[in-house]
Amino acid sequence: MKLLIIIPLAIATIAAGLLLQFGPTSQGQAAAPTTVVSVFGVADIAGEPALVHISAVVGPRANPDAVADAMLAAQGARRVTPADLESAAFVTSVLGWDQFTDADPSNDFVTQYYNSSNEPAGINGQTALTNSQATWTGVTTSSFAFAFGGATTRCPSLVDECAGFQFEDGFNDVTFLSIKGPCNAVLGCTLAITWFTSDEADMAFNTKLSWNDGCVDEAGKFELQTIALHENGHVVGLLHSTVPGAIMAAVYDGVDCALGQDEIDGVSFLYPAAATPAPTGTPAPTDTPGPTPTPSDTPLPTNTPLPTNTPLPTSTPSSTTAIVEDISYTTNGGSGGTRHLNITISVVDGDGLPVSSASVSIDLNLGGNLYATGTGSTGAGGSVTFKAKNAPSGCYDTVVTDVTAAGLVWDEVSPANGFVKDAVC
Repeated sequence: MKLLIIIPLAIATIAAGLLLQFGPTSQGQAAAPTTVVSVFGVADIAGEPALVHISAVVGPRANPDAVADAMLAAQGARRVTPADLESAAFVTSVLGWDQFTDADPSNDFVTQYYNSSNEPAGINGQTALTNSQATWTGVTTSSFAFAFGGATTRCPSLVDECAGFQFEDGFNDVTFLSIKGPCNAVLGCTLAITWFTSDEADMAFNTKLSWNDGCVDEAGKFELQTIALHENGHVVGLLHSTVPGAIMAAVYDGVDCALGQDEIDGVSFLYPAAATPAPTGTPAPTDTPGPTPTPSDTPLPTNTPLPTNTPLPTSTPSSTTAIVEDISYTTNGGSGGTRHLNITISVVDGDGLPVSSASVSIDLNLGGNLYATGTGSTGAGGSVTFKAKNAPSGCYDTVVTDVTAAGLVWDEVSPANGFVKDAVC
Protein backbone atom coordinates (compact mmCIF):
# COMPACT_ATOMS: atom_id res chain seq x y z
CA MET A 1 0.00 0.00 0.00
CA LYS A 2 1.09 3.57 -0.52
CA LEU A 3 -0.51 6.64 1.02
CA LEU A 4 -0.38 9.72 -1.14
CA ILE A 5 -1.49 12.92 0.56
CA ILE A 6 -3.84 14.65 -1.83
CA ILE A 7 -5.09 18.14 -2.56
CA PRO A 8 -8.40 17.30 -4.28
CA LEU A 9 -9.30 19.75 -7.02
CA ALA A 10 -13.03 19.10 -6.75
CA ILE A 11 -13.52 20.18 -3.15
CA ALA A 12 -12.61 23.14 -0.97
CA THR A 13 -9.25 22.65 0.73
CA ILE A 14 -6.34 24.76 1.88
CA ALA A 15 -2.61 24.49 1.46
CA ALA A 16 -1.50 22.17 4.22
CA GLY A 17 1.21 24.46 5.46
CA LEU A 18 -1.27 27.13 6.48
CA LEU A 19 -2.51 27.32 10.03
CA LEU A 20 -6.25 27.55 10.58
CA GLN A 21 -7.31 29.11 13.83
CA PHE A 22 -10.76 29.74 15.20
CA GLY A 23 -12.28 31.70 18.03
CA PRO A 24 -14.01 30.42 21.15
CA THR A 25 -15.55 27.02 20.59
CA SER A 26 -18.83 25.63 21.83
CA GLN A 27 -19.31 23.47 24.88
CA GLY A 28 -17.25 20.33 24.86
CA GLN A 29 -13.90 22.10 24.84
CA ALA A 30 -11.87 22.38 28.02
CA ALA A 31 -12.63 25.63 29.83
CA ALA A 32 -9.25 27.40 29.71
CA PRO A 33 -8.20 27.08 26.05
CA THR A 34 -10.32 29.18 23.69
CA THR A 35 -8.69 28.43 20.33
CA VAL A 36 -8.06 25.24 18.41
CA VAL A 37 -5.34 25.05 15.76
CA SER A 38 -4.64 22.29 13.31
CA VAL A 39 -1.40 22.18 11.36
CA PHE A 40 0.62 19.88 9.12
CA GLY A 41 4.37 19.51 9.49
CA VAL A 42 7.12 17.51 7.89
CA ALA A 43 9.91 15.60 9.63
CA ASP A 44 12.55 13.04 8.78
CA ILE A 45 12.19 9.36 9.67
CA ALA A 46 15.09 7.10 8.75
CA GLY A 47 16.19 9.43 5.97
CA GLU A 48 12.72 9.76 4.42
CA PRO A 49 10.23 12.63 4.80
CA ALA A 50 7.10 12.01 6.84
CA LEU A 51 4.05 14.18 7.42
CA VAL A 52 2.75 14.88 10.91
CA HIS A 53 -0.67 16.38 11.62
CA ILE A 54 -1.25 18.05 14.99
CA SER A 55 -4.52 19.28 16.46
CA ALA A 56 -3.94 21.48 19.49
CA VAL A 57 -5.87 23.67 21.89
CA VAL A 58 -4.31 27.07 22.55
CA GLY A 59 -4.35 29.15 25.70
CA PRO A 60 -6.54 32.29 25.67
CA ARG A 61 -3.60 34.70 25.52
CA ALA A 62 -1.12 32.57 23.58
CA ASN A 63 -0.12 33.19 19.97
CA PRO A 64 -1.61 30.31 17.93
CA ASP A 65 1.19 30.40 15.36
CA ALA A 66 3.86 30.23 18.04
CA VAL A 67 2.07 27.40 19.84
CA ALA A 68 1.67 25.40 16.63
CA ASP A 69 5.36 25.82 15.84
CA ALA A 70 6.27 24.75 19.38
CA MET A 71 4.09 21.63 19.07
CA LEU A 72 5.77 20.75 15.78
CA ALA A 73 9.25 21.46 17.13
CA ALA A 74 8.61 19.05 20.01
CA GLN A 75 8.12 16.38 17.34
CA GLY A 76 11.27 17.37 15.43
CA ALA A 77 9.08 18.77 12.66
CA ARG A 78 8.59 22.04 10.79
CA ARG A 79 5.59 23.38 8.94
CA VAL A 80 4.95 21.65 5.65
CA THR A 81 4.99 23.80 2.51
CA PRO A 82 3.28 23.39 -0.86
CA ALA A 83 6.72 22.51 -2.24
CA ASP A 84 6.91 19.62 0.21
CA LEU A 85 3.57 18.29 -0.97
CA GLU A 86 4.64 18.52 -4.59
CA SER A 87 7.81 16.54 -3.90
CA ALA A 88 8.31 12.97 -5.02
CA ALA A 89 7.53 11.82 -1.50
CA PHE A 90 3.99 13.22 -1.42
CA VAL A 91 2.33 13.02 -4.83
CA THR A 92 -0.72 15.27 -5.08
CA SER A 93 -2.17 14.34 -8.44
CA VAL A 94 -3.20 10.68 -8.14
CA LEU A 95 -5.36 8.67 -5.81
CA GLY A 96 -4.27 7.73 -2.32
CA TRP A 97 -3.79 4.25 -0.87
CA ASP A 98 -2.72 2.29 -3.89
CA GLN A 99 -4.43 -0.97 -2.93
CA PHE A 100 -7.62 0.66 -4.22
CA THR A 101 -6.13 0.95 -7.72
CA ASP A 102 -4.13 -2.26 -8.04
CA ALA A 103 -6.90 -4.27 -9.78
CA ASP A 104 -7.11 -6.64 -6.80
CA PRO A 105 -10.53 -6.13 -5.13
CA SER A 106 -9.63 -8.44 -2.25
CA ASN A 107 -7.40 -5.82 -0.56
CA ASP A 108 -9.53 -2.69 -0.95
CA PHE A 109 -9.35 -1.53 2.66
CA VAL A 110 -7.02 0.16 5.14
CA THR A 111 -6.56 -1.83 8.35
CA GLN A 112 -6.17 -0.09 11.71
CA TYR A 113 -5.35 -1.63 15.10
CA TYR A 114 -6.04 -0.27 18.58
CA ASN A 115 -3.86 -0.36 21.71
CA SER A 116 -5.92 0.31 24.85
CA SER A 117 -3.04 0.16 27.34
CA ASN A 118 -3.08 3.91 28.12
CA GLU A 119 -6.78 4.46 27.62
CA PRO A 120 -8.33 6.89 30.15
CA ALA A 121 -10.76 5.43 32.67
CA GLY A 122 -14.33 5.30 31.41
CA ILE A 123 -13.34 5.61 27.73
CA ASN A 124 -14.01 2.96 25.08
CA GLY A 125 -11.45 3.98 22.51
CA GLN A 126 -11.92 0.91 20.34
CA THR A 127 -15.60 1.65 19.84
CA ALA A 128 -14.89 5.31 19.09
CA LEU A 129 -12.28 4.27 16.51
CA THR A 130 -14.41 1.61 14.81
CA ASN A 131 -17.41 3.96 14.70
CA SER A 132 -15.28 6.57 12.95
CA GLN A 133 -14.08 3.90 10.53
CA ALA A 134 -17.66 2.85 9.77
CA THR A 135 -18.63 6.46 9.02
CA TRP A 136 -15.97 6.82 6.34
CA THR A 137 -16.56 3.31 5.00
CA GLY A 138 -20.31 3.95 4.79
CA VAL A 139 -20.09 6.57 2.04
CA THR A 140 -21.96 4.80 -0.73
CA THR A 141 -20.46 6.90 -3.52
CA SER A 142 -16.91 5.91 -2.53
CA SER A 143 -15.00 2.64 -2.66
CA PHE A 144 -12.85 3.55 0.36
CA ALA A 145 -13.09 1.22 3.34
CA PHE A 146 -11.46 0.84 6.73
CA ALA A 147 -11.01 -2.53 8.40
CA PHE A 148 -10.43 -3.09 12.10
CA GLY A 149 -7.48 -5.42 12.61
CA GLY A 150 -8.15 -5.98 16.31
CA ALA A 151 -6.48 -5.16 19.58
CA THR A 152 -2.70 -4.84 19.75
CA THR A 153 0.01 -4.19 22.31
CA ARG A 154 2.19 -2.38 19.76
CA CYS A 155 3.02 1.24 20.34
CA PRO A 156 2.47 3.09 17.01
CA SER A 157 5.97 2.91 15.57
CA LEU A 158 5.88 6.26 13.74
CA VAL A 159 4.78 8.17 16.83
CA ASP A 160 7.83 9.72 18.45
CA GLU A 161 6.57 9.16 22.00
CA CYS A 162 6.99 5.38 21.61
CA ALA A 163 10.18 3.94 23.06
CA GLY A 164 13.08 3.04 20.79
CA PHE A 165 13.24 3.71 17.08
CA GLN A 166 10.79 5.77 15.08
CA PHE A 167 10.22 3.60 12.02
CA GLU A 168 7.69 1.97 9.69
CA ASP A 169 6.53 -1.42 10.98
CA GLY A 170 3.80 -1.97 8.37
CA PHE A 171 0.88 -1.49 10.80
CA ASN A 172 -1.55 1.42 11.14
CA ASP A 173 -1.83 1.64 14.93
CA VAL A 174 -3.89 3.93 17.18
CA THR A 175 -3.50 4.54 20.92
CA PHE A 176 -3.41 7.06 23.78
CA LEU A 177 -0.02 8.48 24.76
CA SER A 178 1.40 11.38 26.74
CA ILE A 179 2.32 13.58 23.79
CA LYS A 180 5.37 15.83 23.99
CA GLY A 181 5.21 19.60 23.77
CA PRO A 182 3.69 22.43 25.79
CA CYS A 183 0.62 21.46 27.82
CA ASN A 184 -0.65 24.09 30.25
CA ALA A 185 -3.40 26.67 30.68
CA VAL A 186 -1.20 29.44 29.28
CA LEU A 187 0.06 27.89 26.04
CA GLY A 188 -2.38 25.04 25.47
CA CYS A 189 -1.83 21.39 24.61
CA THR A 190 -1.62 18.95 21.71
CA LEU A 191 -4.97 17.21 21.32
CA ALA A 192 -4.11 14.46 18.84
CA ILE A 193 -1.30 13.60 16.45
CA THR A 194 -1.13 11.49 13.28
CA TRP A 195 2.06 10.53 11.49
CA PHE A 196 2.10 9.57 7.81
CA THR A 197 4.75 8.00 5.60
CA SER A 198 4.29 6.67 2.09
CA ASP A 199 3.14 3.30 3.50
CA GLU A 200 1.70 3.85 6.96
CA ALA A 201 -0.43 6.11 9.20
CA ASP A 202 -0.14 5.98 13.01
CA MET A 203 -2.25 8.00 15.47
CA ALA A 204 -2.21 8.97 19.15
CA PHE A 205 -4.53 10.94 21.43
CA ASN A 206 -3.07 12.89 24.33
CA THR A 207 -3.58 11.47 27.82
CA LYS A 208 -2.82 14.91 29.29
CA LEU A 209 -6.31 16.14 28.33
CA SER A 210 -9.78 15.09 29.54
CA TRP A 211 -11.84 12.90 27.21
CA ASN A 212 -15.36 11.55 26.88
CA ASP A 213 -16.99 9.32 24.28
CA GLY A 214 -20.40 8.26 23.01
CA CYS A 215 -20.92 11.28 20.73
CA VAL A 216 -22.25 13.49 23.51
CA ASP A 217 -21.02 16.86 24.74
CA GLU A 218 -19.57 16.95 28.22
CA ALA A 219 -18.27 20.20 29.67
CA GLY A 220 -14.50 20.38 30.04
CA LYS A 221 -13.82 17.31 27.87
CA PHE A 222 -13.05 16.44 24.25
CA GLU A 223 -15.24 13.86 22.51
CA LEU A 224 -13.09 11.04 21.20
CA GLN A 225 -15.12 9.81 18.22
CA THR A 226 -15.34 13.35 16.82
CA ILE A 227 -11.56 13.75 16.95
CA ALA A 228 -11.01 10.22 15.56
CA LEU A 229 -13.35 11.00 12.66
CA HIS A 230 -11.30 14.10 11.80
CA GLU A 231 -7.94 12.33 12.12
CA ASN A 232 -9.17 9.41 10.02
CA GLY A 233 -10.19 11.89 7.34
CA HIS A 234 -6.49 12.69 7.05
CA VAL A 235 -5.72 8.96 6.93
CA VAL A 236 -8.17 8.74 4.02
CA GLY A 237 -6.07 11.40 2.27
CA LEU A 238 -7.99 14.62 2.81
CA LEU A 239 -6.45 17.87 3.95
CA HIS A 240 -8.39 20.63 5.73
CA SER A 241 -11.68 21.99 4.49
CA THR A 242 -12.65 25.65 4.51
CA VAL A 243 -16.35 24.82 4.69
CA PRO A 244 -17.69 26.07 8.06
CA GLY A 245 -18.83 23.21 10.28
CA ALA A 246 -17.14 20.50 8.18
CA ILE A 247 -15.62 17.66 10.19
CA MET A 248 -12.40 18.26 8.19
CA ALA A 249 -12.28 21.92 9.15
CA ALA A 250 -9.29 22.60 11.38
CA VAL A 251 -11.37 23.21 14.48
CA TYR A 252 -12.94 21.26 17.31
CA ASP A 253 -16.38 22.81 17.72
CA GLY A 254 -18.05 20.27 19.95
CA VAL A 255 -19.47 16.88 19.06
CA ASP A 256 -19.89 16.00 15.38
CA CYS A 257 -19.94 12.30 14.43
CA ALA A 258 -21.29 12.62 10.88
CA LEU A 259 -19.79 13.58 7.56
CA GLY A 260 -20.99 16.62 5.66
CA GLN A 261 -21.33 16.91 1.92
CA ASP A 262 -17.80 18.33 1.66
CA GLU A 263 -16.27 15.17 3.17
CA ILE A 264 -18.56 12.92 1.11
CA ASP A 265 -17.51 14.72 -2.06
CA GLY A 266 -13.86 14.49 -1.03
CA VAL A 267 -13.67 10.76 -0.32
CA SER A 268 -15.80 10.05 -3.41
CA PHE A 269 -13.43 12.13 -5.54
CA LEU A 270 -10.40 10.25 -4.26
CA TYR A 271 -11.97 6.79 -4.35
CA PRO A 272 -15.03 6.73 -6.61
CA ALA A 273 -17.38 3.81 -6.24
CA ALA A 274 -17.09 1.17 -8.93
CA ALA A 275 -19.65 1.60 -11.67
CA THR A 276 -22.27 -1.11 -11.91
CA PRO A 277 -22.13 -2.61 -15.40
CA ALA A 278 -25.34 -2.27 -17.37
CA PRO A 279 -27.11 -5.50 -18.44
CA THR A 280 -26.11 -6.52 -21.93
CA GLY A 281 -29.57 -7.80 -22.79
CA THR A 282 -28.06 -10.79 -24.52
CA PRO A 283 -29.61 -14.03 -23.22
CA ALA A 284 -27.50 -17.10 -22.85
CA PRO A 285 -27.62 -19.44 -25.87
CA THR A 286 -30.23 -22.17 -25.57
CA ASP A 287 -27.61 -24.82 -26.21
CA THR A 288 -25.43 -23.67 -23.29
CA PRO A 289 -24.31 -26.76 -21.40
CA GLY A 290 -25.08 -27.24 -17.73
CA PRO A 291 -23.09 -25.79 -14.85
CA THR A 292 -19.36 -26.00 -15.12
CA PRO A 293 -18.09 -28.78 -12.83
CA THR A 294 -16.16 -27.70 -9.78
CA PRO A 295 -12.40 -28.34 -9.72
CA SER A 296 -12.95 -31.37 -7.53
CA ASP A 297 -14.92 -33.21 -10.24
CA THR A 298 -12.82 -31.92 -13.13
CA PRO A 299 -9.58 -33.92 -12.93
CA LEU A 300 -6.75 -33.43 -15.35
CA PRO A 301 -7.28 -35.65 -18.41
CA THR A 302 -5.91 -39.08 -17.61
CA ASN A 303 -4.63 -39.51 -21.15
CA THR A 304 -2.34 -36.45 -20.91
CA PRO A 305 0.12 -37.16 -18.10
CA LEU A 306 3.14 -35.00 -17.50
CA PRO A 307 6.13 -36.52 -19.29
CA THR A 308 7.93 -38.80 -16.91
CA ASN A 309 11.29 -37.40 -17.97
CA THR A 310 10.23 -33.79 -17.34
CA PRO A 311 9.57 -33.41 -13.59
CA LEU A 312 8.13 -30.19 -12.26
CA PRO A 313 10.95 -27.82 -11.31
CA THR A 314 11.78 -27.72 -7.63
CA SER A 315 13.43 -24.87 -5.72
CA THR A 316 17.02 -25.33 -4.86
CA PRO A 317 17.70 -25.38 -1.14
CA SER A 318 19.42 -22.01 -1.32
CA SER A 319 16.29 -20.25 -2.59
CA THR A 320 14.48 -21.05 0.66
CA THR A 321 17.02 -19.24 2.82
CA ALA A 322 16.71 -15.68 4.13
CA ILE A 323 20.09 -13.96 4.39
CA VAL A 324 21.00 -10.63 6.01
CA GLU A 325 23.15 -9.31 3.20
CA ASP A 326 24.21 -6.00 4.69
CA ILE A 327 23.99 -3.75 7.74
CA SER A 328 24.81 -0.12 6.95
CA TYR A 329 24.70 3.22 8.75
CA THR A 330 23.97 6.84 7.85
CA THR A 331 23.38 9.99 9.85
CA ASN A 332 21.22 13.02 9.27
CA GLY A 333 19.76 16.04 11.06
CA GLY A 334 21.36 18.84 13.01
CA SER A 335 23.80 21.44 11.77
CA GLY A 336 26.46 18.83 11.08
CA GLY A 337 24.09 16.24 9.65
CA THR A 338 24.95 13.75 12.39
CA ARG A 339 22.16 14.13 14.97
CA HIS A 340 20.18 10.98 14.11
CA LEU A 341 21.58 7.52 13.39
CA ASN A 342 19.96 5.37 10.69
CA ILE A 343 20.57 1.61 10.53
CA THR A 344 19.58 -0.14 7.30
CA ILE A 345 19.20 -3.93 7.13
CA SER A 346 19.11 -5.59 3.71
CA VAL A 347 17.64 -9.10 3.32
CA VAL A 348 17.95 -11.36 0.27
CA ASP A 349 17.11 -14.97 -0.46
CA GLY A 350 19.60 -17.66 -1.42
CA ASP A 351 19.41 -16.56 -5.03
CA GLY A 352 20.39 -13.02 -4.11
CA LEU A 353 16.93 -11.57 -4.72
CA PRO A 354 15.52 -8.92 -2.35
CA VAL A 355 13.04 -10.23 0.21
CA SER A 356 10.10 -7.90 0.83
CA SER A 357 7.67 -7.99 3.78
CA ALA A 358 10.22 -9.74 6.00
CA SER A 359 9.98 -8.97 9.71
CA VAL A 360 13.42 -7.99 11.01
CA SER A 361 14.33 -7.55 14.69
CA ILE A 362 17.56 -5.92 15.86
CA ASP A 363 19.53 -4.97 18.95
CA LEU A 364 21.53 -1.76 18.65
CA ASN A 365 24.52 -1.68 20.96
CA LEU A 366 26.41 1.41 22.12
CA GLY A 367 29.83 0.85 23.61
CA GLY A 368 29.12 -2.85 23.99
CA ASN A 369 25.85 -2.31 25.89
CA LEU A 370 22.29 -2.62 24.60
CA TYR A 371 21.06 0.83 23.56
CA ALA A 372 17.78 0.11 21.70
CA THR A 373 15.75 -2.64 20.08
CA GLY A 374 13.40 -2.56 17.14
CA THR A 375 11.32 -4.63 14.75
CA GLY A 376 10.34 -3.55 11.25
CA SER A 377 9.34 -4.90 7.85
CA THR A 378 11.40 -4.79 4.67
CA GLY A 379 10.07 -2.88 1.70
CA ALA A 380 9.99 -3.83 -1.96
CA GLY A 381 13.75 -3.42 -2.20
CA GLY A 382 14.39 -5.87 0.62
CA SER A 383 15.56 -3.35 3.20
CA VAL A 384 14.26 -1.75 6.39
CA THR A 385 15.74 1.32 8.09
CA PHE A 386 15.61 1.98 11.82
CA LYS A 387 16.19 5.48 13.17
CA ALA A 388 17.77 6.30 16.53
CA LYS A 389 16.81 9.93 17.10
CA ASN A 390 19.35 12.17 18.82
CA ALA A 391 21.79 9.27 19.10
CA PRO A 392 24.71 10.07 21.41
CA SER A 393 28.33 9.92 20.31
CA GLY A 394 30.00 6.56 20.60
CA CYS A 395 30.75 3.22 19.01
CA TYR A 396 27.75 1.31 17.66
CA ASP A 397 27.17 -2.18 16.37
CA THR A 398 23.97 -3.94 15.39
CA VAL A 399 22.91 -7.56 15.95
CA VAL A 400 20.04 -8.98 13.92
CA THR A 401 18.09 -11.16 16.36
CA ASP A 402 15.36 -12.49 14.06
CA VAL A 403 14.24 -12.55 10.45
CA THR A 404 10.83 -13.97 9.54
CA ALA A 405 9.74 -14.20 5.92
CA ALA A 406 7.04 -16.28 4.26
CA GLY A 407 8.48 -19.45 2.72
CA LEU A 408 12.02 -18.71 3.90
CA VAL A 409 14.17 -19.78 6.83
CA TRP A 410 16.71 -17.32 8.21
CA ASP A 411 20.26 -18.67 8.30
CA GLU A 412 20.69 -16.92 11.70
CA VAL A 413 23.83 -15.09 10.58
CA SER A 414 24.20 -11.45 11.59
CA PRO A 415 27.06 -9.87 9.63
CA ALA A 416 29.83 -8.13 11.54
CA ASN A 417 29.42 -4.36 11.46
CA GLY A 418 30.17 -1.19 13.35
CA PHE A 419 29.84 2.57 13.25
CA VAL A 420 31.69 5.37 15.01
CA LYS A 421 29.61 8.49 15.70
CA ASP A 422 31.53 11.61 16.67
CA ALA A 423 33.94 9.65 18.82
CA VAL A 424 37.15 7.65 18.88
CA CYS A 425 36.68 3.96 19.49
